[in-house]
Amino acid sequence: MRVDNKTVFAIIFATIFCSGSAFVLPACAMAGESSSTITEATGRACRTKADMNKKVEDAALIDAKKQALSSVHSYLESSSKVTNFILEKDEVDAYSRGAVQVLAKKELGWKKDGKVDCYSVWIRAEVTPDPAFGSEEKRLLWLENPGKPLTVRCWTDKESYKKGEQMRVFLKGNKPFFARLAYRDAGGTLVQLLPNPYRTKSHFQGGVTYEVPAADDHFDLTVSPPFGKERLVLYAGTRPLGDAPLQAGAADAVFTVKTSLEDLGMRTRGMAVTARDDKTPAGPAEFSEFALDINTGL
Repeated sequence: MRVDNKTVFAIIFATIFCSGSAFVLPACAMAGESSSTITEATGRACRTKADMNKKVEDAALIDAKKQALSSVHSYLESSSKVTNFILEKDEVDAYSRGAVQVLAKKELGWKKDGKVDCYSVWIRAEVTPDPAFGSEEKRLLWLENPGKPLTVRCWTDKESYKKGEQMRVFLKGNKPFFARLAYRDAGGTLVQLLPNPYRTKSHFQGGVTYEVPAADDHFDLTVSPPFGKERLVLYAGTRPLGDAPLQAGAADAVFTVKTSLEDLGMRTRGMAVTARDDKTPAGPAEFSEFALDINTGL
């Protein structure tokens, strides 16, 4: 990374093209997208007859996953009512039968319940809807509807870039969101484009297209070596995102991420799913990820 006074990030990645407000998403560019909900749940199971500890503990974990699904189902129904939007039944059901990935687990241990031994476990879980649900066309419509689960997109101003060209990146979500924009170059170096020392803001309003860099930013994005296959990933959540291991780069202009892109995704999902105050109960947090695989060259 080289840095001038206008703060030039030596960033290399290619693009998705946007014409007006209509997105044109080349199949070769979009690497993947997902919307999910992150929640916390506690599961419990009790010993019957001569059950082995492992069997009861496994049953408690299954119960925790069921509780996570139930929590997300209730959240989606209630949040759509609060915002005066209606989620279609198949949208809610897609989360109810979705996949549950355990992000963190804490064993609460064994406790007597009368004469029965019971075991409890706490989990932080990510619930992803049934993958068969939601076409790309439908997800693009979600981007214009704040009543739908959090959905984000990023794109750039051109379809391809050459050495020395500057680029603009655009972000948009369907509702207010916290964001992290990460980029992995062809050499495997991973950096965090947003937030950065020159643009520390990480919260964005829904329904608004944001430009990076904006007219009043003190940095540019300039294409430089190495060239080849790159990846740009936008992470977004309705709560502040989890911390990442960052190290200041040249002249403190860009953050180098001291971990893999896969691990960064897991750390980013470590959102604070907690109560805002004593009167506001803890609840799930919506999460969305959008990735581009791109190429650059001379």
